[in-house]
Amino acid sequence: MLRAVNDAAQQRGWSFEAIFTEVAAGRPWYSELQADGIAVGTAPYTRRKALAGWLEDLLSQRNEPTVLHTHFTTFDIPAVMVAHRHDGVATVWHVHTRLQSGPRAILRNAVKFGLIGRQVETILCVSSDLRDAAHRRLAPAQRLVVFPNAIDLEHFNHATPEQRSRARAELGIPEGHPLLVHFGWDWETKGGDLFLHSVAQLADEGIEVRAICVGGGEPAHATIARLKLGDRVSVTPPRDQVRTLYAAANVFVSSSSAEGMSYAVLEALSTGTPAVVSAIPSHIALAERVQGCIVAARDPQSFATAIQSALSSDHQVDIGNLAETLDLRAWAQRLINLYEERS
Repeated sequence: MLRAVNDAAQQRGWSFEAIFTEVAAGRPWYSELQADGIAVGTAPYTRRKALAGWLEDLLSQRNEPTVLHTHFTTFDIPAVMVAHRHDGVATVWHVHTRLQSGPRAILRNAVKFGLIGRQVETILCVSSDLRDAAHRRLAPAQRLVVFPNAIDLEHFNHATPEQRSRARAELGIPEGHPLLVHFGWDWETKGGDLFLHSVAQLADEGIEVRAICVGGGEPAHATIARLKLGDRVSVTPPRDQVRTLYAAANVFVSSSSAEGMSYAVLEALSTGTPAVVSAIPSHIALAERVQGCIVAARDPQSFATAIQSALSSDHQVDIGNLAETLDLRAWAQRLINLYEERS
């Protein structure tokens, strides 16, 4: 996404810089962005007041129209604290993930969205249910914009039979064994136990599948042992080359209890792999528009039945006209349009 925005910005005559907290400097993708010639930097502070002071110094060196586009909470309020002191500086917040529940979180969000959010030009939400949730917590309706995520369709394209065979061989999956893939680094939110109970339900019904939990860690191992799933399920750490997982899978399973907008489901479908997804608003909205995305109620029997359907029938995946809106390049152009409207 950063590469796409950088390219789109430069095409329009904008300069672009991506600022992260210091932990990002140790990540492989950070040096890759630097190698690509994209301006990246790190802020030495995470506390609001100190970070606001650092941003103030950054802005004082510039006199051109500027958009401060924040993606996660650390930068949200500091950006607003400094933007209103400068002419020609607009702040855009971006809500990617579900809002936390509980009285303290609701109160904190109400103050943030209802008071501070009124000084923000735009609050982008990756799904309509996130927009509605933000509005319930007092975000001004006129500042909320549904702005779905996008993916790199040049990379996540339909896998050929040969590519699928190679991917399965790389993962050690024997031919003839259907493979289910699930991403579970946030085990509870991603519905990890529900996924494994669905695998156990399939085994009880005599359907032998293999499954991979990506990022499940100790919670995954504990549930596998409790359900006596043995070698039916393997747990692997997250990996950069996720396309291999999508290509190897017969079905991608997302049993999440909540999502902003699932990159993984979009990527799997774009690879041509059917997806069985939980009946939550963002999944339902996607399934209504994409052939091969099957919605299931959040219980093991419903998931097992939906997975059987995906395995036993020829589910052709077709993202249809979503390709026009899902691709990163079109997404980035729309984002720059929004910047120009609000700067």
